[in-house]
Amino acid sequence: MTGLSLSVCEQHALDGRLGRGRQLAAQLVTALGTIYGAHDLVPVASAQVAGVSYRNLGRAGLEFLSEWAQGGAAVTVPSTLNPAGMDLENWREHGIHEDFARAQQAVIRAYEAFGVSRTCTCTPYLIGNRPRLGDHVAWSESSAVAFANSVLGARTNREGGPAAHPQGTGGLLQPGGPLQEGGAGQQVDVGIQRQDEEGSRPLRAADVRHPGGAVREAEGDPQPGLQGPGGLQQIGVGIGQDVGWHRQREEQGSLQGPLARES
Repeated sequence: MTGLSLSVCEQHALDGRLGRGRQLAAQLVTALGTIYGAHDLVPVASAQVAGVSYRNLGRAGLEFLSEWAQGGAAVTVPSTLNPAGMDLENWREHGIHEDFARAQQAVIRAYEAFGVSRTCTCTPYLIGNRPRLGDHVAWSESSAVAFANSVLGARTNREGGPAAHPQGTGGLLQPGGPLQEGGAGQQVDVGIQRQDEEGSRPLRAADVRHPGGAVREAEGDPQPGLQGPGGLQQIGVGIGQDVGWHRQREEQGSLQGPLARES
């Protein structure tokens, strides 16, 4: 049982009437919705899935994906992958261990079995996964989330891989953050200024310290007044990189052990 208000189709998925794969997706999404205090679910137009690198998934994650795919799960909305843990074609030239390469390729095959597009990019909006103004999507990559919510005028939380993937499979997403009514009801024309207290350090894309500009109501086109959306894309990538570097520094110790065992 769940406190969420579900449609008939959503309840059928949760009850297993649409297959074990859809049931697992519905169980994951409704569990997250309950945790977040959501009242119902909303459709998503696309998914962008993290949790692709075998460095992050490990053997247990790969087994989970494989078993889920064998249960008949398949994406119901356009879904693309975040970058993998290696260059899928030139991994030998980069010195990747063959055991790791074999496991990473198995991860990609598992996602392909779901119908997820083998894109392996953190900029899905450049290769066709481009939501329209007001679309609800389930995206994972930090910089893509920033770009979707600002430049494209879509709505997405920053979803973890275990959240984005079942939403692509079930086509549903719990409202929260920018997805709540009014949460993305304004668009902002942003200008960037930087104080010189760290003058010795080169300017980085993530230096968003003193945004300035006028808040205005959303209009028909995605962010028509933005100054240089390409620059905002670079800022989003910079923020994503800073978040990733910070997380990597925090987890470096715990990652070394599993990686050493896998290699």
